[in-house]
Amino acid sequence: QTKFDPAVKKLYRLNYVKEELQQLQCEWKSRNLSEQLLTGHELIQDGENRHCHPRIRFLQQRISHLKEKIAVLSRKQAHRPYVPQYDCLYQDIHHYVNSIAQKSKVKSLLSHLLLLLQAKRPKARQSVQVILDEEAAWQESQHQFRRRIAEEYCQYPDVIEPLLAAILQMQHGMRLLASEVHLSLNNKLVKQTDLTRLVTCLLAFPSISFSFPTYLAQADELCSKTSIETLKGLNQFLCKTSSDEKSRAKEQQFLPTQEQLLVNALLYLRCHVLSLGELDQASLQLLRHICQAMVNAWGEQEECRRVKEEQEASLYKYKSKHHASGLSEEENEFKQNFPQYAKDFSDITSQPSLEQEEMDTEVESTVAKTADAAPMSQSSIQIVMNIHQQMYLGFAQTAWYCQTAPAHQCSDYLSAFVSSYQIAALLNTQFYSLIDASLSGQLHGGQLLISALIQNSVGGEEASELILPQEDTYDFYQHPNVQQAKMCQPVLRNFTHKVKELLLDWPDHPALLQLLVVMDRIRSFPVSCALAKFLNGMEILLSKSQDWEENASRSVSLRQ
Repeated sequence: QTKFDPAVKKLYRLNYVKEELQQLQCEWKSRNLSEQLLTGHELIQDGENRHCHPRIRFLQQRISHLKEKIAVLSRKQAHRPYVPQYDCLYQDIHHYVNSIAQKSKVKSLLSHLLLLLQAKRPKARQSVQVILDEEAAWQESQHQFRRRIAEEYCQYPDVIEPLLAAILQMQHGMRLLASEVHLSLNNKLVKQTDLTRLVTCLLAFPSISFSFPTYLAQADELCSKTSIETLKGLNQFLCKTSSDEKSRAKEQQFLPTQEQLLVNALLYLRCHVLSLGELDQASLQLLRHICQAMVNAWGEQEECRRVKEEQEASLYKYKSKHHASGLSEEENEFKQNFPQYAKDFSDITSQPSLEQEEMDTEVESTVAKTADAAPMSQSSIQIVMNIHQQMYLGFAQTAWYCQTAPAHQCSDYLSAFVSSYQIAALLNTQFYSLIDASLSGQLHGGQLLISALIQNSVGGEEASELILPQEDTYDFYQHPNVQQAKMCQPVLRNFTHKVKELLLDWPDHPALLQLLVVMDRIRSFPVSCALAKFLNGMEILLSKSQDWEENASRSVSLRQ
């Protein structure tokens, strides 16, 4: 086997053809001068030369042929780096084939997974989990290799792209097999058909399909006992698969709640009533059921809060410990409503201390306990109130009260879809191994729609109806503002260029390096963050820049 780059072979052929063409053109030029000296006439390069030597006719035909060949070979040239990397690429691929992609290792892992699937008696959970962990480690190794090859040898696309496609196909097949093993291990906790139907109800677009012929059917599915049992099964699955209590609590934070399903069912019910133009009996019954469930949840929340207040009031010592941080309940509530986002730059703006860490821990624990004791959020309560008011005031018809039915708008349907997508994204991220792989083809429409919504919102196409729904009341401290956040990008880009220029004269200067750290931190924020978070970062950047300006001369000033 040769290590010769196949693309360079065509370059060498092109060089050989050019050399031959140059030699023949020199010979043609010499014979042309000889013809001028002997006869006083020049040779015709493009036409027919009569009564001449056969060599001249051969040169004429050969030169024309070589020019055509050069044009063809020039179109087939591949760009290669100035310093060839083909030998390193060959060695990396050779090492990959003899390590994680070795035929015997892949077959061994494949056979272990097949044995688990074909076993007549269920294996112990621990032994099955060992094989699944091995498959996960193998997948991670494949992913790391693909990413490194794509980054280091990006100038060899004709070589690496077929290789990357083959690796992805191998990974996909192994992942499908491991998902089946994973499902067989946990099919008693979560039924694949129920979870797949729930994800289909949330993500499928167009929403009206054979499985769910109306928006009412979607709302009814989200309120059904099957969906609630599926969420409980997923919770039990996390309890069994989590290694410790801390990781389990962290994963359960991203598990959709019954409240989210009910609110989403209410949004779909509104879409059904608006499209139908009336509040029929089936819709009215489901509306009463959802509202009653939300009221019951709110009552339980208030009862838990009242019991907690009574317990804290009866135990003075625990009450004093609760306020050891020096923050009252009003101050904690103020910090939640008007966050300063100081933790994003805590390693830059302040020196760490034990007292500060203890205070932060107490505040976080207080917030966590408050969140655990509050199954209903204020935004959900507000949505229930608005939809309840819209349904009853807009569609009630009596002899003494007659109101025109409200017109349905595109934002009503988009808000329901976006809310569903957020819930389904949590399910897909954590429990993709339990979902049927055939569902992927049914979700393309939803992915295209959400991509269009994000693109139009980020691009600022306000004239289009396909934009992400905005909050009725804008909160600077909580809600994002994509157009304002995008204005930070050119400022950060120009400022980074200026700082890097100064680093050429002042290498490894701590103040300049800290400015780059702050700007990288700001750029790492997603555009969906609250605008106050970007403002806090820009204020810190301004403060650090002023520290440089106080000590630097005008020749190295950052001002522009």
